[in-house]
Amino acid sequence: MQADASQRPEARGRLITGRFGAWLVVPPALLTAALVNLPLVYVFIRAFEPGFRSFFSTVSTPSTFRLLGHTLLLVGGVVLLANLIAVPLAWLVVRTNLPGRRLWALLGALPLVFPSYVSALCLVAVLGPRGYLQSWLGVERIPSFIYGYGGALLALALFTYPYIYLLLVAALRNLDPSLEESSQTLGVGLGRTFWRVVLPQLRTPISTGSLLVGLYVLSDFGAVSIVRFNTLTLSIYNAYRTLFDRSVAASLASILVVLTVAFVAIEAWLSRHPTATRRRPARPAPTVALGGWMWPSILFVTLLAATTLGLPAAVLLSWGWESLASDGGLFG
Repeated sequence: MQADASQRPEARGRLITGRFGAWLVVPPALLTAALVNLPLVYVFIRAFEPGFRSFFSTVSTPSTFRLLGHTLLLVGGVVLLANLIAVPLAWLVVRTNLPGRRLWALLGALPLVFPSYVSALCLVAVLGPRGYLQSWLGVERIPSFIYGYGGALLALALFTYPYIYLLLVAALRNLDPSLEESSQTLGVGLGRTFWRVVLPQLRTPISTGSLLVGLYVLSDFGAVSIVRFNTLTLSIYNAYRTLFDRSVAASLASILVVLTVAFVAIEAWLSRHPTATRRRPARPAPTVALGGWMWPSILFVTLLAATTLGLPAAVLLSWGWESLASDGGLFG
Protein backbone atom coordinates (compact mmCIF):
# COMPACT_ATOMS: atom_id res chain seq x y z
CA MET A 1 0.00 0.00 0.00
CA GLN A 2 1.41 3.35 -1.00
CA ALA A 3 2.39 5.55 1.92
CA ASP A 4 0.49 8.73 2.54
CA ALA A 5 2.12 11.77 0.92
CA SER A 6 2.33 13.57 4.28
CA GLN A 7 4.34 10.63 5.70
CA ARG A 8 6.96 10.62 2.97
CA PRO A 9 10.43 11.82 4.05
CA GLU A 10 10.54 14.61 1.50
CA ALA A 11 7.09 15.83 2.52
CA ARG A 12 8.05 15.82 6.21
CA GLY A 13 11.24 17.71 5.29
CA ARG A 14 9.30 20.39 3.47
CA LEU A 15 6.88 20.69 6.39
CA ILE A 16 9.68 21.11 8.92
CA THR A 17 11.52 23.55 6.66
CA GLY A 18 8.34 25.55 6.14
CA ARG A 19 7.66 25.84 9.87
CA PHE A 20 11.26 26.71 10.62
CA GLY A 21 11.28 29.27 7.80
CA ALA A 22 8.15 30.90 9.21
CA TRP A 23 9.86 31.37 12.57
CA LEU A 24 12.80 32.96 10.76
CA VAL A 25 10.65 35.33 8.71
CA VAL A 26 7.76 36.32 10.98
CA PRO A 27 9.67 38.00 13.88
CA PRO A 28 11.80 40.23 11.61
CA ALA A 29 8.70 41.11 9.60
CA LEU A 30 6.80 42.09 12.75
CA LEU A 31 9.76 44.11 14.01
CA THR A 32 10.07 45.91 10.67
CA ALA A 33 6.34 46.68 10.64
CA ALA A 34 6.55 48.04 14.19
CA LEU A 35 9.49 50.29 13.34
CA VAL A 36 7.87 51.54 10.13
CA ASN A 37 4.61 52.39 11.93
CA LEU A 38 6.30 53.95 14.95
CA PRO A 39 6.07 57.51 13.55
CA LEU A 40 2.41 56.90 12.77
CA VAL A 41 1.74 55.85 16.35
CA TYR A 42 3.59 58.93 17.62
CA VAL A 43 1.52 61.23 15.40
CA PHE A 44 -1.79 60.00 16.80
CA ILE A 45 -0.55 59.91 20.40
CA ARG A 46 0.71 63.47 20.11
CA ALA A 47 -2.41 64.64 18.27
CA PHE A 48 -4.80 63.33 20.94
CA GLU A 49 -2.55 64.15 23.91
CA PRO A 50 -4.38 67.42 24.75
CA GLY A 51 -7.73 65.62 24.50
CA PHE A 52 -10.36 64.87 21.90
CA ARG A 53 -11.94 68.30 22.23
CA SER A 54 -8.67 70.06 21.51
CA PHE A 55 -7.99 67.77 18.56
CA PHE A 56 -11.37 68.37 16.94
CA SER A 57 -11.15 72.11 17.58
CA THR A 58 -7.83 72.13 15.70
CA VAL A 59 -8.91 70.08 12.68
CA SER A 60 -12.30 71.76 12.32
CA THR A 61 -11.13 75.37 11.97
CA PRO A 62 -11.77 77.28 8.73
CA SER A 63 -8.02 77.53 8.10
CA THR A 64 -7.68 73.74 8.31
CA PHE A 65 -10.52 73.25 5.82
CA ARG A 66 -8.84 75.80 3.55
CA LEU A 67 -5.57 73.87 3.74
CA LEU A 68 -7.42 70.64 3.05
CA GLY A 69 -9.06 72.22 0.01
CA HIS A 70 -5.72 73.48 -1.30
CA THR A 71 -4.17 70.04 -0.86
CA LEU A 72 -7.00 68.16 -2.55
CA LEU A 73 -7.14 70.70 -5.37
CA LEU A 74 -3.41 70.28 -5.97
CA VAL A 75 -3.62 66.48 -5.86
CA GLY A 76 -6.51 66.43 -8.31
CA GLY A 77 -4.87 68.90 -10.69
CA VAL A 78 -1.51 67.15 -10.68
CA VAL A 79 -3.05 63.72 -11.21
CA LEU A 80 -5.17 65.02 -14.10
CA LEU A 81 -2.30 66.84 -15.80
CA ALA A 82 0.08 63.91 -15.27
CA ASN A 83 -2.42 61.59 -16.97
CA LEU A 84 -2.88 64.03 -19.85
CA ILE A 85 0.88 63.84 -20.40
CA ALA A 86 1.47 60.15 -19.68
CA VAL A 87 -1.34 58.57 -21.71
CA PRO A 88 -0.54 60.14 -25.12
CA LEU A 89 3.21 59.79 -24.54
CA ALA A 90 2.91 56.08 -23.76
CA TRP A 91 0.67 55.55 -26.79
CA LEU A 92 3.11 57.36 -29.08
CA VAL A 93 6.23 55.42 -28.02
CA VAL A 94 4.52 52.00 -28.00
CA ARG A 95 1.89 51.93 -30.73
CA THR A 96 2.81 54.50 -33.39
CA ASN A 97 5.47 55.03 -36.05
CA LEU A 98 6.93 58.01 -34.18
CA PRO A 99 10.58 58.47 -35.29
CA GLY A 100 13.07 57.57 -32.55
CA ARG A 101 10.49 55.82 -30.39
CA ARG A 102 13.11 54.08 -28.23
CA LEU A 103 14.88 57.35 -27.50
CA TRP A 104 11.64 59.13 -26.63
CA ALA A 105 10.58 56.19 -24.46
CA LEU A 106 13.81 56.54 -22.46
CA LEU A 107 13.59 60.31 -22.19
CA GLY A 108 10.00 60.05 -21.01
CA ALA A 109 11.08 58.26 -17.82
CA LEU A 110 14.13 60.40 -16.99
CA PRO A 111 12.31 63.30 -15.21
CA LEU A 112 12.17 61.02 -12.16
CA VAL A 113 15.87 61.78 -11.55
CA PHE A 114 15.01 65.36 -10.54
CA PRO A 115 13.57 65.87 -7.04
CA SER A 116 10.51 68.07 -6.85
CA TYR A 117 12.34 70.94 -5.14
CA VAL A 118 14.98 70.97 -7.89
CA SER A 119 12.29 71.13 -10.57
CA ALA A 120 10.54 73.95 -8.71
CA LEU A 121 13.80 75.87 -8.29
CA CYS A 122 14.57 75.56 -12.00
CA LEU A 123 11.10 76.69 -13.04
CA VAL A 124 11.27 79.69 -10.71
CA ALA A 125 14.75 80.53 -12.01
CA VAL A 126 13.43 80.62 -15.58
CA LEU A 127 9.84 81.83 -15.24
CA GLY A 128 9.94 83.78 -11.99
CA PRO A 129 10.53 87.52 -11.46
CA ARG A 130 14.08 88.51 -12.41
CA GLY A 131 14.46 85.07 -13.96
CA TYR A 132 16.17 84.01 -17.15
CA LEU A 133 13.06 84.50 -19.29
CA GLN A 134 12.66 88.10 -18.12
CA SER A 135 16.33 88.72 -18.91
CA TRP A 136 16.05 87.13 -22.36
CA LEU A 137 12.93 89.13 -23.23
CA GLY A 138 14.49 92.36 -21.95
CA VAL A 139 11.36 93.44 -20.07
CA GLU A 140 11.06 94.92 -16.60
CA ARG A 141 8.43 92.51 -15.32
CA ILE A 142 6.65 89.32 -16.37
CA PRO A 143 3.53 87.79 -14.77
CA SER A 144 4.63 85.69 -11.78
CA PHE A 145 2.23 82.81 -12.41
CA ILE A 146 4.95 80.42 -11.31
CA TYR A 147 4.12 81.23 -7.69
CA GLY A 148 1.03 79.75 -6.08
CA TYR A 149 -1.16 76.97 -7.39
CA GLY A 150 -0.01 77.24 -11.00
CA GLY A 151 3.64 76.81 -10.10
CA ALA A 152 2.99 73.87 -7.80
CA LEU A 153 0.82 72.20 -10.42
CA LEU A 154 3.42 72.62 -13.15
CA ALA A 155 6.42 71.61 -11.03
CA LEU A 156 4.81 68.46 -9.66
CA ALA A 157 2.93 67.25 -12.75
CA LEU A 158 5.87 67.62 -15.14
CA PHE A 159 8.15 65.57 -12.92
CA THR A 160 5.75 62.93 -11.56
CA TYR A 161 3.96 61.83 -14.74
CA PRO A 162 6.57 59.02 -15.28
CA TYR A 163 4.92 57.10 -12.41
CA ILE A 164 1.88 56.70 -14.67
CA TYR A 165 3.79 56.60 -17.93
CA LEU A 166 5.98 53.61 -17.02
CA LEU A 167 2.98 51.51 -15.99
CA LEU A 168 1.12 52.46 -19.16
CA VAL A 169 4.04 51.51 -21.40
CA ALA A 170 4.19 48.05 -19.84
CA ALA A 171 0.42 47.62 -20.05
CA LEU A 172 0.19 48.72 -23.69
CA ARG A 173 2.88 46.25 -24.69
CA ASN A 174 0.94 43.42 -23.06
CA LEU A 175 -2.50 44.17 -24.46
CA ASP A 176 -4.02 41.70 -26.91
CA PRO A 177 -4.50 43.52 -30.24
CA SER A 178 -7.37 41.27 -31.33
CA LEU A 179 -9.99 43.41 -29.56
CA GLU A 180 -8.78 46.55 -31.33
CA GLU A 181 -8.70 44.79 -34.69
CA SER A 182 -12.24 43.48 -34.17
CA SER A 183 -13.43 46.98 -33.34
CA GLN A 184 -11.87 48.45 -36.46
CA THR A 185 -13.22 45.57 -38.56
CA LEU A 186 -16.71 46.58 -37.44
CA GLY A 187 -16.12 50.05 -38.81
CA VAL A 188 -15.16 51.85 -35.59
CA GLY A 189 -12.54 54.53 -36.14
CA LEU A 190 -9.13 54.63 -34.49
CA GLY A 191 -10.09 57.36 -32.03
CA ARG A 192 -13.28 55.68 -30.86
CA THR A 193 -11.47 52.34 -30.66
CA PHE A 194 -8.91 53.90 -28.33
CA TRP A 195 -11.57 55.40 -26.06
CA ARG A 196 -13.91 52.40 -26.03
CA VAL A 197 -11.51 49.45 -26.26
CA VAL A 198 -7.96 50.41 -25.31
CA LEU A 199 -8.48 52.96 -22.54
CA PRO A 200 -10.83 50.78 -20.44
CA GLN A 201 -8.16 48.07 -20.44
CA LEU A 202 -5.69 50.59 -18.99
CA ARG A 203 -7.83 51.38 -15.96
CA THR A 204 -5.59 49.47 -13.55
CA PRO A 205 -2.24 51.05 -14.52
CA ILE A 206 -3.86 54.47 -14.67
CA SER A 207 -5.39 54.14 -11.20
CA THR A 208 -2.21 52.66 -9.72
CA GLY A 209 0.00 55.34 -11.25
CA SER A 210 -2.44 58.04 -10.19
CA LEU A 211 -2.26 56.72 -6.64
CA LEU A 212 1.54 57.00 -6.68
CA VAL A 213 1.34 60.55 -8.02
CA GLY A 214 -1.34 61.53 -5.51
CA LEU A 215 0.63 60.16 -2.57
CA TYR A 216 3.74 61.95 -3.82
CA VAL A 217 1.85 65.25 -3.96
CA LEU A 218 0.43 64.67 -0.47
CA SER A 219 3.90 64.18 0.96
CA ASP A 220 5.66 66.88 -1.05
CA PHE A 221 7.16 69.77 0.89
CA GLY A 222 9.98 71.07 -1.29
CA ALA A 223 8.06 72.22 -4.37
CA VAL A 224 5.12 73.82 -2.53
CA SER A 225 7.46 75.70 -0.21
CA ILE A 226 9.50 77.09 -3.11
CA VAL A 227 6.48 78.26 -5.12
CA ARG A 228 4.73 79.46 -1.94
CA PHE A 229 1.57 77.42 -2.16
CA ASN A 230 0.28 76.62 1.31
CA THR A 231 -0.75 72.99 1.72
CA LEU A 232 -1.01 70.65 4.70
CA THR A 233 2.66 69.63 4.50
CA LEU A 234 3.89 73.22 4.53
CA SER A 235 1.56 74.11 7.41
CA ILE A 236 2.73 71.08 9.38
CA TYR A 237 6.32 72.21 8.98
CA ASN A 238 5.49 75.79 10.01
CA ALA A 239 3.50 74.61 13.02
CA TYR A 240 6.28 72.29 14.07
CA ARG A 241 8.94 75.00 13.83
CA THR A 242 7.06 78.02 15.19
CA LEU A 243 4.59 76.71 17.79
CA PHE A 244 5.59 75.53 21.23
CA ASP A 245 2.75 73.01 21.26
CA ARG A 246 3.49 70.44 18.57
CA SER A 247 0.10 68.82 18.97
CA VAL A 248 -1.19 71.17 16.28
CA ALA A 249 1.35 69.80 13.79
CA ALA A 250 0.47 66.25 14.79
CA SER A 251 -3.25 66.97 14.36
CA LEU A 252 -2.65 68.28 10.84
CA ALA A 253 -0.42 65.28 10.08
CA SER A 254 -3.22 62.93 11.12
CA ILE A 255 -5.34 64.43 8.33
CA LEU A 256 -2.65 63.42 5.84
CA VAL A 257 -2.73 59.89 7.24
CA VAL A 258 -6.51 59.71 6.79
CA LEU A 259 -6.20 61.05 3.23
CA THR A 260 -3.54 58.47 2.43
CA VAL A 261 -5.72 55.61 3.67
CA ALA A 262 -8.67 57.01 1.70
CA PHE A 263 -6.64 57.24 -1.52
CA VAL A 264 -5.36 53.68 -1.13
CA ALA A 265 -8.91 52.44 -0.51
CA ILE A 266 -10.22 54.26 -3.59
CA GLU A 267 -7.45 52.83 -5.77
CA ALA A 268 -8.14 49.33 -4.42
CA TRP A 269 -11.83 49.75 -5.27
CA LEU A 270 -11.04 50.96 -8.80
CA SER A 271 -8.61 48.08 -9.37
CA ARG A 272 -10.75 45.32 -7.90
CA HIS A 273 -11.30 43.93 -11.42
CA PRO A 274 -7.96 44.11 -13.25
CA THR A 275 -8.42 44.62 -16.97
CA ALA A 276 -4.91 44.71 -18.42
CA THR A 277 -3.47 41.39 -19.46
CA ARG A 278 -0.45 40.16 -17.53
CA ARG A 279 1.06 37.97 -20.27
CA ARG A 280 2.68 39.11 -23.46
CA PRO A 281 0.31 38.54 -26.39
CA ALA A 282 1.11 35.99 -29.05
CA ARG A 283 1.85 38.76 -31.56
CA PRO A 284 2.57 42.47 -31.18
CA ALA A 285 -0.03 45.08 -31.98
CA PRO A 286 0.21 46.66 -35.42
CA THR A 287 1.96 50.01 -35.63
CA VAL A 288 -0.37 52.95 -36.12
CA ALA A 289 0.65 55.45 -38.79
CA LEU A 290 0.42 58.99 -37.43
CA GLY A 291 -0.11 60.58 -40.83
CA GLY A 292 -1.03 64.22 -40.35
CA TRP A 293 -0.41 63.94 -36.61
CA MET A 294 3.28 63.20 -37.13
CA TRP A 295 4.61 66.75 -36.69
CA PRO A 296 2.31 67.65 -33.76
CA SER A 297 3.44 64.44 -32.07
CA ILE A 298 7.12 65.25 -32.63
CA LEU A 299 6.51 68.76 -31.29
CA PHE A 300 4.79 67.33 -28.21
CA VAL A 301 7.58 64.93 -27.25
CA THR A 302 10.26 67.52 -28.06
CA LEU A 303 8.70 70.23 -25.91
CA LEU A 304 8.14 67.75 -23.09
CA ALA A 305 11.76 66.58 -23.14
CA ALA A 306 13.03 70.15 -23.38
CA THR A 307 10.92 71.24 -20.40
CA THR A 308 11.50 68.28 -18.10
CA LEU A 309 15.13 67.52 -19.01
CA GLY A 310 16.70 70.30 -21.04
CA LEU A 311 15.50 73.16 -18.86
CA PRO A 312 16.67 71.74 -15.49
CA ALA A 313 19.97 70.62 -16.98
CA ALA A 314 20.60 74.05 -18.54
CA VAL A 315 19.73 75.88 -15.31
CA LEU A 316 21.91 73.64 -13.17
CA LEU A 317 24.84 73.98 -15.58
CA SER A 318 24.36 77.74 -15.64
CA TRP A 319 24.39 77.90 -11.85
CA GLY A 320 27.51 75.75 -11.74
CA TRP A 321 29.29 77.95 -14.29
CA GLU A 322 28.31 81.16 -12.45
CA SER A 323 29.47 79.69 -9.15
CA LEU A 324 32.84 78.67 -10.56
CA ALA A 325 33.29 82.01 -12.28
CA SER A 326 32.38 84.04 -9.20
CA ASP A 327 34.73 82.02 -6.96
CA GLY A 328 37.61 82.32 -9.40
CA GLY A 329 37.62 78.57 -9.95
CA LEU A 330 37.99 78.93 -13.70
CA PHE A 331 40.06 82.05 -14.06
CA GLY A 332 41.70 82.53 -10.65
